[in-house]
Amino acid sequence: MLLDLTEPLKYQGDSCSFSLEGTLPQDALPEGIALCAPVLVSGTITAIGHRVALVGNIQTTVRASCALCLCPVTTRIDCAFDAMMIREGYENEQIDAEEQAAEEDAIVFQGSACDLTWAVAEAVNLQLPMRFVCSESCKGLCPVCGADLNHETCGCAPTMDSPFSALAALYSKDE
Repeated sequence: MLLDLTEPLKYQGDSCSFSLEGTLPQDALPEGIALCAPVLVSGTITAIGHRVALVGNIQTTVRASCALCLCPVTTRIDCAFDAMMIREGYENEQIDAEEQAAEEDAIVFQGSACDLTWAVAEAVNLQLPMRFVCSESCKGLCPVCGADLNHETCGCAPTMDSPFSALAALYSKDE
């Protein structure tokens, strides 16, 4: 996802709108998660000297399997995105401590274009849920026969293979 910085670098201090559409490399997302729509990045960029500030938004849709029943789940990603870009060769330019802290994660670019692919991938990854679930009421799979309990019932007896099952036995003796 290459962002053209020609206009912002030419008109220092003015904000320019931008919009990018692209994809992310397959290894940019965790295993088992795939994009099902292009990644849209839009916002404004402002150049001041050899630094360019980007403030925008990322939108896409990802697909994964439900952690409980393994059905396909799609999730919409819509998040804020900001980045600081610095022209190569000017990374060590004298700046105050506050600016230096803000630029520790800056993207270094050459010429008048900056590759945002890995910064966008990082932002998308940070927005992914810890686990994908098809619905709040998902019953998952039977641990004995593997039946999808959302669509069918099985005759399997509930198992008590929990590490806490010994505590349940103690509790029943006290009563």
